Amino acid sequence: MSFKLKAHERLRRVREIRNMSQAEFAEMLGLSPAAYGRLERGETQTDFDQLQRFAEVLNVPISD
Repeated sequence: MSFKLKAHERLRRVREIRNMSQAEFAEMLGLSPAAYGRLERGETQTDFDQLQRFAEVLNVPISD
């Protein structure tokens, strides 16, 4: 069975793989820690432009 992770789940995974705190990751992405926390919990959504910027900052393909 295959499934796709949602953007907020992928962000959390990348953060955990990089062994970073939410505050560190938020700073890297140019977000406040509170805004990043809401994003990671799926309480807010990102638009395509923001996802592109995150991919560039994280140096990962947008598809990831």
